[in-house]
Amino acid sequence: MLLLAAATVRTSEPTLHTSADGQVWPELGAAGDAEEDDGEYKLSSLRVLNRAVLHIKEQYVDPKRVVPKDMLLAGLEAVEKQVAEVVVDDSAGPDTVTISVGKDTKAFDVKSVDSLWEMSFKLRDVFRFIEPRLPPDQDRKEVEYATINGMLSTLDPHSVLLPPQTFEEMKMTTSGEFGGLGIVIGLREGALTIISPMDGTPAAEVGLEAKDTIVKIGDESTVNMALDDAVKRLRGKPGTQVTIWVLRKGWSEPRRYSITRAIIKIINVTHKLLEGNVGYVKVKNFQQDTATDVQDALRKMASEAGQSLSGMILDLRNNPGGLLEQAVDLSDLFLDSGVIVTTVGEGNKVREEKTARWAGTERDLPVVVLVNGGSASASEIVAGALKNQERGLVVGTTTFGKGSVQTLLNFKDQSALKLTIAQYLTPGDISIQSIGIVPDVELAPTTVGKDYVDLFPDTSGGREKDLEKHLDDTRALGGKPELVLRHLEEPPPEDDEPDARELSDKFKVDFEIDFARKVLQQAGPAGKTRKGLLGAAQKVSATITAEEEEKVLKQLQPLGVDWTQAPPMDQATGAPRVSARVIGTAAGEAGSTMEIKLEVQNEGPGTLHRLRGTSESDNHLFDDREFLFGKLAPGEKREWSVKVKVPKDAPSRSDDVTVTFGEARDRVPPPLTVRTSVKELPRPSFTYTAFLDDTKGNGDGQLNPGESVDLVVTVTNQGPGLAEEPLVLLKNLGGRELFIREGRAKLEKLAPGQSVTTKVSFDAQADVKRMVEMRLTVLDGAMAEYVAEKLTFPVMDPVGAPVKMQKGTATLGQDLALLAEASAQSPAVARVKKGSKLGVERLVGEFARVDLGEGRFAFAPLSALKVAPGKDAPKPAAGSISYTLLHRAPEMSVTAPAPGMATKEGTLTLTATVTDARGLRDAFIFVNDQKVFFRPLGGPAGAGKPSTFEATLPLKKGTNVVNVVARVDNETSARRTLVIHREGPPETVARQVEPGATRRR
Repeated sequence: MLLLAAATVRTSEPTLHTSADGQVWPELGAAGDAEEDDGEYKLSSLRVLNRAVLHIKEQYVDPKRVVPKDMLLAGLEAVEKQVAEVVVDDSAGPDTVTISVGKDTKAFDVKSVDSLWEMSFKLRDVFRFIEPRLPPDQDRKEVEYATINGMLSTLDPHSVLLPPQTFEEMKMTTSGEFGGLGIVIGLREGALTIISPMDGTPAAEVGLEAKDTIVKIGDESTVNMALDDAVKRLRGKPGTQVTIWVLRKGWSEPRRYSITRAIIKIINVTHKLLEGNVGYVKVKNFQQDTATDVQDALRKMASEAGQSLSGMILDLRNNPGGLLEQAVDLSDLFLDSGVIVTTVGEGNKVREEKTARWAGTERDLPVVVLVNGGSASASEIVAGALKNQERGLVVGTTTFGKGSVQTLLNFKDQSALKLTIAQYLTPGDISIQSIGIVPDVELAPTTVGKDYVDLFPDTSGGREKDLEKHLDDTRALGGKPELVLRHLEEPPPEDDEPDARELSDKFKVDFEIDFARKVLQQAGPAGKTRKGLLGAAQKVSATITAEEEEKVLKQLQPLGVDWTQAPPMDQATGAPRVSARVIGTAAGEAGSTMEIKLEVQNEGPGTLHRLRGTSESDNHLFDDREFLFGKLAPGEKREWSVKVKVPKDAPSRSDDVTVTFGEARDRVPPPLTVRTSVKELPRPSFTYTAFLDDTKGNGDGQLNPGESVDLVVTVTNQGPGLAEEPLVLLKNLGGRELFIREGRAKLEKLAPGQSVTTKVSFDAQADVKRMVEMRLTVLDGAMAEYVAEKLTFPVMDPVGAPVKMQKGTATLGQDLALLAEASAQSPAVARVKKGSKLGVERLVGEFARVDLGEGRFAFAPLSALKVAPGKDAPKPAAGSISYTLLHRAPEMSVTAPAPGMATKEGTLTLTATVTDARGLRDAFIFVNDQKVFFRPLGGPAGAGKPSTFEATLPLKKGTNVVNVVARVDNETSARRTLVIHREGPPETVARQVEPGATRRR
């Protein structure tokens, strides 16, 4: 979900050669623009970066946050994360930054970087060093975008550079329409699936249905096609046609649909007339015409209700915001005077008030606004205006707390800068920045199940205040809700699909909607004001509270918990004495169900009521878990266990879990710390061979134009662990020249050392005569282990040699390399020992196609064979064939203290050894998302030779996640993850210096 600011869009870029104070930017003249027009891109030109920085200087809301040196370092750290070869080291002091690219290193003096101008000049110098050393396949624009976003991250979480594709999506969202078919699509096991067609669109008119699978768009297969790529192909200019092939349950073959694209309006506002003539309107976000759409919905419901709507529920839950003017216009529908919102620029120098107008106002319609933690920005403007103007009642949970305004500035390369230029204030000059709109009535959902209890849900997380570098405002007020109502909520079914629920057109009256409806009916004419609605809410709540309390008590009874209220007067005397202890060890293997069991005892003279515990931990599996003990008489003991299912791919780790206690009268034991320990499972590791089988074609082993082939893949689990969900995936990396027919093959479980053969299939288009590219991936879905590699096949005319079907047995007169194609120039795929016997399937010119078993074939020159005719061909003898085109991930072993250990040390020294038959390009290490080590390795020259490196890594207090990566290329790498728990205060770490390796702290 995008938590967007209320934003305005500037549709053209101003001239930026000279700033407002007369300073000229480096390399912003006509020559730079001409260079861009010629198609040559130079990173050191800073074309986008300089324009972004100039806007920051002239428009950013809080100039005190603009610290050039911090922006420089953050930008360089972003480059470090974007480009594996780059390492940034600032450990030498505050005035020096050392940049390493591969084996080359250079120090840069940053002492003079005290202005944005100096920062820009220094970045140009740095990029002049970096650019010629970048790998050829590194996108230079992506490096510049990363630098800009790194710089912007020092300002606030909502200032960001949007790459062209992201900006295009945002424009479509705010405009509310696009050219397309009118379907919501998703991926289901690699298949492009229609989630739902939209009413009144071309897709609905031709009869497309939910769960239909789109197997082909134009000439391209959709098998394993990325969702973004599919969207690009389906959308287009209104009036143009797109042809798709659709498969539906019960159809034996896909059916062809030629559909004319139309303007698709995003359904942003939905409505429903509820019982008692209460209108319900859901606003998903604020785009163009949102206020008008709400007004239309009100008219329709009023007509349906005989012009007697008794009230309106405005549902803004999970509405991330959008256009500021639409939030103002929507608020104005219910306000006849007063301030709706005030925007305040730098240091209160720029102040603009948006006020309500009398005309067109629904002055007498009672309004309840539903909000939650996902209601942000423009949603908060509406909720704040209606609440602070005493016009409506706000119900739900505290909103996100985004009180800033962004502007969108688009650049020549179709990227755009989203920059924070102001903060907004709700009526009364009250800021909600980092605080949010506190509801008048807080509705707190609770869950009670057999294996999971959540009576006190934490709804405070995931807010603006939790974002790094969030803005603060002294005008922000906290506060508490006037009323809190807890209610029981059923957990969703485990097999329910979240996206299907969200996109479903089926309307359901949930607890929040029903409560709001009851409040509006109870309020009657008094509901015109917030005060009248609040009085009604108190009456409704009094009844519902008792009902919901009874539900919770009944749900807890089978669990052995007495959750009755404490009596008005408690006769207990003396100091409370409650003890708690851990029973057993909280340890287990990945994939198991771990248990934390606590025992409490009431050692005091009085009865305890509603005694509970809540956990806190760096490990999300054990965080925010509840221990319910309920009522304890003097001397009574009670146990409660929390069971946690640990994922199978979880690494070894050790974590502290702190349990704090609560009780009706705060008579609680001190916090209790539990040490948990997870032991990782042995992991599978895959190797595979891939053979092209063109038996359906001419059988010469080559991929010919128009030919349908199978790719026969033999997968072997060479790791020590079981592969529970192995899968083979084939993805097209090109365009229409390749059509994948079957791109997914699910395999049975693979034990260590076990092999299995499967196949995927594809076609070469008839008019294609060039190299085609695809990616073959073998993975285990349970353990997240995989090997992926780019495969290339030339598409060429048949060799022209005569093909003769001939069954027989070939005896090898010598050790022999078997070839992929019927050509002496073909690569070898296997070696066979002298004297081996292989079945012959056909002759292709001077070559025999021999059977390697399990659907694999290769070619051998007839001159090296003795072929005897016969129908019963032998199977290859065990061990007689060794495969030379064996695909595997690099082998990595890491020597370090025990995985999952706890330590008090400030550093961790590890040694890694990696080997690959193709040679390793480089290795690098991240600790907690910070690159701390990089080393170039031998490349192809080191093929088959082990490379060993040692690194001393800094550890912070708490949980440290260490990722060690060794790459063959961008497609193929080995990874190892260690999780280390460090106790005690942070320690200073000395810099590690060695030839060809760099690190930073």
